[in-house]
Parts: sequence; structure tokens; C-alpha cells
Amino acid sequence: MAEAGGLSPVRGRERIPALDVLRGVAILGILVVNVELFRGPEFFLAFAGLGDITGPDAVLSFLISAFAEGKFITSLAFLFGLGFTLQGIRAGERGRSPNRLLARRMAVLALFGTVHAIFVWSGDILLTYALIGFVFLLFYRRCPRTLLVWAALAIALPFALTLLLAALTLLTLAVGGGGPEAAEAQAAQLEFFQNFAAASEAAYTSGSYPEMVAQRLRELAFLLPIGAFLYGPTVLAMMLLGASVARSGWTADLAAHRRGIRRAAIVGLGAGLPLNLLYALTTWVDSPDGSVAVLGLPVFILGAPVLAVGYMAAVALLVERFAGASLWRPLSAVGRLALTNYLMQSVIMTAIFYGLALYGSASLAAALLVAAAVIAFQLIYSPIYLRRFSYGPMEWLWRRTTYGRASGTKG
Repeated sequence: MAEAGGLSPVRGRERIPALDVLRGVAILGILVVNVELFRGPEFFLAFAGLGDITGPDAVLSFLISAFAEGKFITSLAFLFGLGFTLQGIRAGERGRSPNRLLARRMAVLALFGTVHAIFVWSGDILLTYALIGFVFLLFYRRCPRTLLVWAALAIALPFALTLLLAALTLLTLAVGGGGPEAAEAQAAQLEFFQNFAAASEAAYTSGSYPEMVAQRLRELAFLLPIGAFLYGPTVLAMMLLGASVARSGWTADLAAHRRGIRRAAIVGLGAGLPLNLLYALTTWVDSPDGSVAVLGLPVFILGAPVLAVGYMAAVALLVERFAGASLWRPLSAVGRLALTNYLMQSVIMTAIFYGLALYGSASLAAALLVAAAVIAFQLIYSPIYLRRFSYGPMEWLWRRTTYGRASGTKG
């Protein structure tokens, strides 16, 4: 606990086990989705309708789109908002400024994300969380109902925009596809993404490290706006939803709110699974003009966070129901070392796919086998590490820069 008038990081006895398990599931799930970006430039080619995946890889890609893509990044955003709100509440109770504390944590996270994105892997999410987190600070102290309203509006905005984009695309195709100008624009777009993918493959298979860094900067300039449009409002919505749950007091006693959590699981899974299967079908269908993919965007914007809520509620119920199950211990440990494990995944995967020049040549099935090995390793080493240390190295550094002091061992 904190000393009188002070503030210290969350200790083991203050932790909420279910949240650590949920964080562990999210961190491991994110790796499954990120495999596509680690293994090659298919993500960039898909924007030009060139992502030609066949055989077992096509089935695996469909399953990832349906059950994983967008679900774990939004789950982690929910936990991010919930955790930061609880930290803010504790800071206020101890006479400290919540906004100053949380802003400092966001700034350090932004620094971590920037270094990670430039020097390790351009698909970073930490910088995105930190930047959106500063917006989150404007809302998180509102009452639970107000937070829910803002969360709904944050989802409604990109949903409406992507729905409008889909309608305009269909209208353009209905009146003849836009004429020669549209064909030229499509050809230019095709050439751009082909060149972009070729540059990535050249940098990560035969380029020097400075050339890799330069390519990561180019990818970051491309990925940040895409992420801001596709994920930004949704990430903010899930942070606000997490803040609402924290301020409603659900985390203090999950058993007392079992009925509400069960309802969230039923609605989330019941509505989220069909929506995400529909989205996955839009990625499966071949459409050179891009119309089917555009139709899938609003379905994805709505379906991903809904299913994420269903996942989290279902896991929370299982953790509460089978509190003593041995399965939770490694998942909880992974969650307690979330930042360290996330960055470790990037280091290991880039070392394998860039260092061994496998980028652009490995199948999705092979890449998922590598990811499964990394997941198994993190499930094994995380609880072993926590027997000796209270925090992971990156968690220690984050706390140190936030609170000014942190103990790394259990003493």
C-alpha cells in the first residue's frame, strides 16, 4: 500500500485476478492477428485487392478475420481504460492529482510506442493507445451513464462514415464505375501498393538495419492514419466503456454483478459472432473493384467491439466460476507482464522473419506455428519470472518513470 500522502504502483494484493487473465488473453490474441504483418507484405497488398491467399492459408485467414481480428486490440483498450480509471480513483483518494499521474503514464507509453514502432516493428499499438489516451483523459471522470453515451457515439461515428463510403462506392459502380478517371486512379493505387509491398520485402530480407528503420518510418506514416480511422474511435469507445465499468464498481465484486456480466456475454457473443462471420465472408469473396471489402468495413466497425465484449464477459464468468483452476495462473502471469510480453513478441517475431529473411516467403500456417511457440513460451516463463520479481522489466520502467520509485523484487 502507499505510504501516507504518497502513491505507489498496484501491489499483488490490490490486483484483480480476472483483469490479469483478460489482459493475458488479449496479449496472446493480439499476436495471432499480428502474424500477418510479421510474415510479409500481404497486409499492404490486400489494399489493392492483391492478397491472393489459397488453400489452408485461406481458411486460417478467414478464421482470424472472424474470431480474432479487431477483438483483442479493442479488449486491451477496454482494460486500458478500466485500469487507468481505477488508478485515477486511487490517486484521488490519496490526495494526488489523477490527471497529472495519468498524463505522465500516457507520455511514457507514447515514448515506448515511438521507439518500438521505429526501431523494432511498425505495427505498434502503444503509440495509438497513448495518443487516444490523452483524449480519454477528457472524459474518464464522468459518471458511468455519460461514459456509455460517449462510447456509443464514438462507435457510431466511424460506423456511419464507413456505411456512407460503402453506399457511395455502390452508387459509383451502379452508374458505370466512374469512367476513365476512376480506372486511372485504380491503376495508380495498384502500382503504389505493389511498390510499397516490394519495398518492405526488400528492406526486411536484404536491407541493412538503417534501411529497415527507414522502411518502418514509411510504414508508420501509412499505418497511423489507417489505424486512426479504423481503430481510433473504437479504441476510444472501449476505453470509455472500461471507465464506465470501473466507476460502476463491477470490478470490486464480480460475483455480485454476475447477472449483468452474463447478459453482456450473451449479447456480445450472440450478436458479435454473426456480424464477424459476415465480415470474414467479405474478406473471403474476390472483388477486384473493392466493393465487397468496403461493404465489410461498417460490419467490422460494429462487430469487432461487440464480440470483444462477449469474449471478455465469458472469460470473466469462467474465472469467477472456476476461481481455483490452474489454467488461470499462466494467463494471469502473462497479463501481469503485458507490456514486456507485447514488446517481446515483436522482438522475437522480427528476429525470426527479418533476421532469417523469411519475410514474404513464409506461409500463414507456418507463421502461426511460430506464434504458437512464442505463446507457449510466454505462458511458461511468465509465472516462473513472477516467482522472483514483482514486475516485468518494462512494467518496472513504466512505473519507475510514473511514480518515481518501484521495487523490482519480492524481497
